[in-house]
Amino acid sequence: MRALTPILVATMLVAGCGGRSLVPAAGEIEQAAVNAAADKYYGAIPLAAPGKTYLAALQKAIAPHKDLGYDHGRDLMFGQLDDTTSADTVVDVYSGRTFRGVVDAKTAFERGLNAEHTWCQSMGAKDVAKDDLHHLFPVDAGANSTRNNNPMGEVKTPIQVLPDFYGDGQHSRLGTNANGVSVFEPRNSHKGDVARAILYFYVVYGSFDGKPSKIDLTNFKLEHDTLLRWHAADPPSKWEVQRNNTIYKLQGNRNPFIDHPDWVGRIGRFL
Repeated sequence: MRALTPILVATMLVAGCGGRSLVPAAGEIEQAAVNAAADKYYGAIPLAAPGKTYLAALQKAIAPHKDLGYDHGRDLMFGQLDDTTSADTVVDVYSGRTFRGVVDAKTAFERGLNAEHTWCQSMGAKDVAKDDLHHLFPVDAGANSTRNNNPMGEVKTPIQVLPDFYGDGQHSRLGTNANGVSVFEPRNSHKGDVARAILYFYVVYGSFDGKPSKIDLTNFKLEHDTLLRWHAADPPSKWEVQRNNTIYKLQGNRNPFIDHPDWVGRIGRFL
């Protein structure tokens, strides 16, 4: 069968059914282009391969990226990446508190904002890993201190509950889990973001070739099962997808678990 010409295809799309145009909106075309570029970016990931083979291939695909440096990276995060309703407005991901007049790291610090390392610096987020925007988020300095270097987890006995500036009844909190371990639990709407950020970090900076890991997996071993539940319960939002696309433009790599949430199921326990 002869292929349809571009003109004929365009005519058919415009005609549509019942005279209604089936030409996708500009936003849909743009997103389709982004999706196609993302698929090309990953190449052939061996999804059916044994866990460590899969992880090593995924690491090879996503680890190479531009190191923006910590100062410049934070300027980009506060000034471009996490703006919300306006060009100078940033929201703390743990409490929903809105900060205005934020255009870079300096103005963020002046207003009481910090850059949260979702994978703690004390657990190996150093050098290029310290600068990686995929696991950095804007947080109130007080909230950042509350989280400290505690692993993520589900709080059974609260010690400190952060304010809810969103007004939707969700609170981040510090406390102990069912086993009595000190953990930090983010608000429900940020749990999936946290999970995918930490899983991304594990793949990019972990070791899957039998060599000793360069990152400390102490927290991750405690978090692993909880992160998988959070990922399933809070799938990627439109904001998270856009954030992933923007980081790709800035530092040249993507979080695969935002693009392909089903790939999380292949991670397994290779700790």
